[in-house]
Parts: sequence; structure tokens; C-alpha cells
Amino acid sequence: MDEILWLTKLVDVLRIKWVGPKLARLIVDTEYDTVKKLADGTPLEVLKAFNEAKQTHKAYQGLLGINDIESWIHEVVVKTPLVIVY
Repeated sequence: MDEILWLTKLVDVLRIKWVGPKLARLIVDTEYDTVKKLADGTPLEVLKAFNEAKQTHKAYQGLLGINDIESWIHEVVVKTPLVIVY
């Protein structure tokens, strides 16, 4: 992925409440690498992608469960404005 696009996606997901630099890096290393993709994703598939990225990249090692991801997507991610067009 080109560096500018990667940085744009990093900034995009950093706008989500409760996302810090390490979690943002984890998110961008998955197929759910934008606010829109996260908002449209199913919690189980997002969690699966996060767990796979944690194995590969080791950027974020926090514990994430299905209930965490489900409430985060439905209560936080979907409320994040879509301001970046890809």
C-alpha cells in the first residue's frame, strides 16, 4: 500500500473514539482499514480480522472480545463522521 494512502487510513481510524496509535495500526493492518469498512463490518468478522492481525504484526496486544467489538461498532464507530473519500 502506498505510504500516503496508509497514513490517510491511519488518520481516518484515529478519529474513532477510544482508538489510540497502537489500535489504529492494528485496524489499518486488516481489511477493515477505514471508518466506513468498520461501520459496515460484522462484529465477529472484525474481531477475527483483528485477532489475525495481532498474530502477524504484534502492534496491539490488548484483549478484545466479541461484546467489546459489537458495542464499539454499534455505539461508537457508526457515529464517526465519514469525512475521507477514497
